[in-house]
Amino acid sequence: MRISTFTLSRVMSFAVLGALTARQLSQGAPIVALGAAVGGAASWAPPQVIARLASMVNPGPVRAQGEGALRATVDRGFVMLVPFAVLAAVAQLALDWGAAQAFVSAALMTSGATIGSEMAGWGGRRAATAIATTASMIVLSGAWTMLSAYAVRWV
Repeated sequence: MRISTFTLSRVMSFAVLGALTARQLSQGAPIVALGAAVGGAASWAPPQVIARLASMVNPGPVRAQGEGALRATVDRGFVMLVPFAVLAAVAQLALDWGAAQAFVSAALMTSGATIGSEMAGWGGRRAATAIATTASMIVLSGAWTMLSAYAVRWV
């Protein structure tokens, strides 16, 4: 099985953001490792959600471009997670800022907007596509934040 650079960057970025979020909850290494594992495992959901949503909102251009083009666009959009993961790591590890949640939200929103903007260029319902992809990332960002808040009770 071949893993693309885009997939690897997405999984690693989610793992770093998961570890940093867990580090805010607890200084214990097992909790941070668990956060990295959960973040990496959770990296499969956002691309699936955004691809399905885009297919539903704007089916004509997605069908015309093909499933491969949709996957490539989603993969390229999630590369935007990388700078936010790096900035979050620097902020938390070097500057001791507890801002992982803000970086997660910004990363997801930027990825959603990037994907929506690229797909809007395909034609069809341009505004609906851009709004739907960004809105889906708002929901996923909120889910990450709420699950992190509930995790505090479990740790």
